[in-house]
Amino acid sequence: MKFAYLIFVHQSPQQFIRLLQRLDTADSLFFVHIDKKTDVGEFKKVTTVVEERKIIWLKRWNIVWGGFNSIKATLHGLEQVNNSAENITHVSFISGQDYPIKPVQEYHEFLKQKKDLSFLEYSPLPRPNWQNGGMDRIEFYHIYFNTFKIAFPLLTFLKTKLPHASQKKWNFLKKIAPYLPSFQKLKRPFIKGYKPYEGSSWFTFSSSFVQDILQELERNQKFYRFFKFTQCSDEIFFQTLLLNCLPQHVSTTVNDNLRHIIFDDNTGRPYSYTLDHFDSLQNSPAFFARKFDVVNSKSLMDKIDKMLLKQEEIL
Repeated sequence: MKFAYLIFVHQSPQQFIRLLQRLDTADSLFFVHIDKKTDVGEFKKVTTVVEERKIIWLKRWNIVWGGFNSIKATLHGLEQVNNSAENITHVSFISGQDYPIKPVQEYHEFLKQKKDLSFLEYSPLPRPNWQNGGMDRIEFYHIYFNTFKIAFPLLTFLKTKLPHASQKKWNFLKKIAPYLPSFQKLKRPFIKGYKPYEGSSWFTFSSSFVQDILQELERNQKFYRFFKFTQCSDEIFFQTLLLNCLPQHVSTTVNDNLRHIIFDDNTGRPYSYTLDHFDSLQNSPAFFARKFDVVNSKSLMDKIDKMLLKQEEIL
């Protein structure tokens, strides 16, 4: 019985190496995606401390925040897990800036007891207290390039988003927005007969769930095509697929991502933890936390190693 980790990394090779050392057991396998913009050389030094046979280096995509390439890379990783000759029961999707806050053996034992369960956070859209309920993610066409994106219809999108812009760089546009041509909002229709859902992009899936996801997407091309032009599709794709297309897995999917994450209300992004966060992590029921910074979180990770994982530093 094996446990797979699908890991996305784009920076901090030493932190990545440290993470794999913490996750490395006789039952662990690693499916690693390294952002195409990143030099892989330093990351591959992990094979000096983790057996090379345990690591599968995935095809690389250029990942842009909010873009569809993250879904392409995730699906490719799931395909490799599904095609593996190993007896994999679960795959856990984490980033290189995640870190375990409980011993990995305890996590594996937990999954052995939950063999048929998957773990995915989900809730319906629109979501209360979000800008426009989050519906602008799906009601406009979002086209991503290597370093930027555009949304269509552009002026309608700007008039929808500018009231929520807080950075000074948007002040000029906010001033002229009232004078821009006024268009009736042209909503992009959602997939007919479907309801949208959202949630955390991080998950733990059972092997049977992975198999059914891949089979459904092979059959349901309209679903895949729609999300090519959706903003932050990684936070909507699997949730919407589960609740609309895979009813047989709803009762076996726990609405929980097993991660401890604290979001900054101003930026909407996770805090980078420091030593001040140790108590909250120690008291968390989660198995993983994110996110950690290679510099500011080092003392915290050292304390987690000693106090929570019962390991001394091994780098």
